[in-house]
Amino acid sequence: MIHIVDLDGARTGFQKNLKEIQAIVTAIDVPVQVGGGIRSLDNINRLLEAGVERTVIGTAAVENEAFVAEALRIHPDAIVIGIDAREGLIATKGWEQQESVSTNEIIQRMSNLGARHYVHTDISRDGALTGPNVEAIKDVITAAAPASVIASGGVASIDDIKALARTGALGVIVGKALYNHSFSLNQALAAMSQS
Repeated sequence: MIHIVDLDGARTGFQKNLKEIQAIVTAIDVPVQVGGGIRSLDNINRLLEAGVERTVIGTAAVENEAFVAEALRIHPDAIVIGIDAREGLIATKGWEQQESVSTNEIIQRMSNLGARHYVHTDISRDGALTGPNVEAIKDVITAAAPASVIASGGVASIDDIKALARTGALGVIVGKALYNHSFSLNQALAAMSQS
């Protein structure tokens, strides 16, 4: 799956790159997951109509539970709850605003609404290539069970992917390590399937 974040949308609350996302979806034969600025059913519907398989809701999970409940009711398998955290506390609006809400609290709220999928990003490690926060992922997987959890943040090596796979994470988001050619996509996929 290709994971795309509309960083402009995450900061402003409005999808800014729909045309670019549509172009990517059209050009490839791989499922696409999109986050960033998804704060209305209209956003979700436009993305799904464009061929996106899953949409990630982060800020709105903290600020607008009624919207998330409706989104989960209408599109239960197309909604992923984004848990962007720093030291166990949620960050919103493109990671620019620190909340007093803990990861466990937001997981409990979203699980009560019927969330089936989560992506957890340790934002202090994202893009830093310092290794993932394996303990935090384990805690999120336990709190979110039986929902699926994708791990993100800090992946620098194949060993990191193997460690995350052993936690029971459904998948691992890898960005900078691929861009830096630390390993290949085929090596990463093989590591997930072997662990």
